[in-house]
Amino acid sequence: MQTQNLLENLPTKEVLLMEKSSLHGDNQQATPIELSYLAGLWDGEGSFCITKMKSHGNYGYYSKSSIVNTNMAIIAKIVEILDKINVGGFLQQMRHRNPRHSDSIVISVQKMTKNLILLKALLPYLCGKKPHAELMLRFINRRLEAQKNQPKLLHGENGCITKCIREDGYSEEDVSLYEQLRILNRKGSAPETTNGHLYQEMVV
Repeated sequence: MQTQNLLENLPTKEVLLMEKSSLHGDNQQATPIELSYLAGLWDGEGSFCITKMKSHGNYGYYSKSSIVNTNMAIIAKIVEILDKINVGGFLQQMRHRNPRHSDSIVISVQKMTKNLILLKALLPYLCGKKPHAELMLRFINRRLEAQKNQPKLLHGENGCITKCIREDGYSEEDVSLYEQLRILNRKGSAPETTNGHLYQEMVV
């Protein structure tokens, strides 16, 4: 599927998944110039976030990188570079209520492993959003390390397994990273500590 066709057929307010190599061959790699270009776009129009969500009575924290633009040629180039570094993501068309404004295309990366690839690729070239990216990278590394822990099995008197407990719950540092990045996004300046998270809501 070509990039142009993908954008032309993008349904309004629906999310499409970009699969690896859906637009390009397996052997293509992003050049340093392309990565610096993408980092520049992310500095101006992108965000690195940790979102807090409640499910089944418990809160969870999730990484999310997003970028928005109204220029279809720029969107196509972003899609191309993300595909080359095997990140992919979701595309969503956002309709503006004001007819004088152009509709926006939002590209978001939600999987931790994919955000890890994206952050490592962009960090050498980021400027304004570098503190945000570094904080989010710390959060992701902590979460991926915690998920390596094997479940703890509790056995009853008869030797049968009675409960399976995972020991990868959110630590105080995880929550601190979320809080600091949320504040950093709202204020637009880096906190005194090296912990944090970027939180930005896109309103159209």
